[in-house]
Order: sequence, then structure tokens, then C-alpha cells
Amino acid sequence: MPSISLSKQISIGFAIILLAMIIMGVIAISSMSKAISNSKTLDAEYIEEVSIVTSLERNYAKGRIEIVKFLYSEDLEFIKAAQKHVLSVYERLNELKEFSAKYPNLKVLAKDLPIVEAGINEYKVYAQEVEALIVKKKELQKELDEKAIAFTEHAQAVLKSQQKQMRKAA
Repeated sequence: MPSISLSKQISIGFAIILLAMIIMGVIAISSMSKAISNSKTLDAEYIEEVSIVTSLERNYAKGRIEIVKFLYSEDLEFIKAAQKHVLSVYERLNELKEFSAKYPNLKVLAKDLPIVEAGINEYKVYAQEVEALIVKKKELQKELDEKAIAFTEHAQAVLKSQQKQMRKAA
């Protein structure tokens, strides 16, 4: 085996180091472009998803608070406010459906959307049932009040009649 001169050995060593640095540079550039691509995906998909879900959750919570206010006060204005929040919840839900269809990477969102929608629909049905019961209660209360007034008037008329008869008899 012929011996290689010292200058060639040093040159080969530097060439190997230079080749290794070039390979590491290519790997670093590739990794950085992948990281940039992942951060764009994260920004476009996941951050927007969280924003929409947060808005949905916030409106749902506000709607529930309005329902509770209605239950304690029986003021129908609270139902109107709750209905506005429920409408917003359904708007956010539709946004999430479109978003899920647009970005198939959001598998958990696609899987959980039907469950969330079923829960929201169920709560809406219960809230409507409670509203109907309270409206019916108010109607019955009004009817009872009218009958109480009629009874009181009739009782007063009977009392006056009895008082007249007692005066005649005396």
C-alpha cells in the first residue's frame, strides 16, 4: 500500500469533515423546512380549531347561565338571551363541521363533533321543555288568579246578601 503524503492526508481529513458538515447542513435545512411547514399547519388548523371551540364553549356556558337566570326569575327575557347564545353555539358548530371537512388531520375533532352536537341538541330540547312548562305554569297561575278573583267577588256578594237578610230579620 503506497503511503499517502501528509498534505493529502490532511486534505482528505478536511474533505471528510467538509462532507459531513454539508450533509448536516442539508439535514438541518430539511428539518427547518419541515418545522416551518408544521408550524404553518399548526397555525392554520389547530390554533383556529381551538379558537372556534373556545367560542362555542363560551357561548354554551353563557346560554346555560341565562337558562339558570330564567329558572330563578321566570323572566322570558332571559330565554331570549339564551336563544341568542344557542344560535351562536350552532353557528360555531357549523364552522367546526366545515373546518373538520377542510382539514382531515383533525381526527379527534371529527370524531367528537357528533357527540358534542348530540349533547347540545339534548340540552336544547330540555331547555325548551322547561320553558314550555314555565309558560304553562304562568298560564295556569293566571287562570287560578282569575278564578280566585271570581271566587272572592262571589263570596263578597254572598256575604252582602247574608248581611241584608240579617238586617231585615232584625
